[in-house]
Amino acid sequence: MLSNRKRLVAISIAALVLITVMMPFLSACAAKPAPPPTPASAPPPTVSPGLPNVVVFLSLGVGSTRYVQASAFRAAVEKLTPMTMRIEGAERMIERMAPITRGEAHFTLLGPNDVMDWAQGTGPAELLGPQPVRYVWRGFPSIGALIVRGDSGIKTVADLRGKRVPFTPGDPVWNTVNDAVLAFGGLTRDDVQNVTMPGIAAAMGGILAGTVDTAWATNFTTAAVELASSVHGIHWLEMPASDTKGWERAWAVNPYPYPFRITSAAGLKEGESFEGEAGGLLGIQSDANVSTDVVYTFVKALYEGYDVYSPMHKDLANWTFEQAYDLQYMLPIPYHDGTVKLFKEMGVWSPAHEEHQVKTLAAEKERIAGAK
Repeated sequence: MLSNRKRLVAISIAALVLITVMMPFLSACAAKPAPPPTPASAPPPTVSPGLPNVVVFLSLGVGSTRYVQASAFRAAVEKLTPMTMRIEGAERMIERMAPITRGEAHFTLLGPNDVMDWAQGTGPAELLGPQPVRYVWRGFPSIGALIVRGDSGIKTVADLRGKRVPFTPGDPVWNTVNDAVLAFGGLTRDDVQNVTMPGIAAAMGGILAGTVDTAWATNFTTAAVELASSVHGIHWLEMPASDTKGWERAWAVNPYPYPFRITSAAGLKEGESFEGEAGGLLGIQSDANVSTDVVYTFVKALYEGYDVYSPMHKDLANWTFEQAYDLQYMLPIPYHDGTVKLFKEMGVWSPAHEEHQVKTLAAEKERIAGAK
């Protein structure tokens, strides 16, 4: 009996020791509870109620002054709003209008001829018909002239007789700008060699490339700067204000430009200037159907972001808030509701602005109704 009892005690002690020794290993091998399921990711919200993540801005292609300016506006928008801005470059005029009409883009950067064609459904916008175009932000005139190589021997517009002049089928307005300057010099397309080019940037670059002899350019467009820096140099063909007959001929082709002495341009030295033209006010436009919140947020960024965008191109120093609400030379186009909201908020919306808005909206309603 005693020996059996001793045997049981020994077995119990051995079992206890074994359990004590094995416990850490048993704990390590024990199944761990499964982690809680990860909830499905929700779709990313928009950056702010009523605002898209991305706004689309239509412009001329890379290398143009307008693309550089659009890039400057993008810097202000992306710094001061939760939106990002995508710039889509296009050479054909209709490609800088139709996407907004279709609701695929928000803003564009056009001159006066282009804006009126879009609003009236004429020229390159004929297939669109009259549209409710809206001014978003009014800028400064495009200033420039026809440029040629400095060593070409071409000194005046009249000297272009028999020379190669670009023609861009996709941008009839730019053709009109060139045609008007030719008319200033007493020339027509019949007096020059017409060279078909795929777009404005290619046409201006064609002077340095040797495919054309001249093209209209703004004072600091990329093509003008590159030509001025080349071994050929640059020469600006003047349009003196004193040549009243020349200006009458030019205005018969294009009524918007006016004489302008240019004191800062590619190739000019300190103190030099030439008599070119201001080609009508550039501006940022949209469509009445683009959200008021989107436009208000955009223009408020331009209002607050002058110090962001203005150093990025010499012409942008003139794109001030005061210029934006100045009614001088304003086209018969209404302001966008988002712009009106900012102007009223800043206390600059006047009875004259209200009168302009009422008249242009009434004319637009009649124009669109008449096209149906």
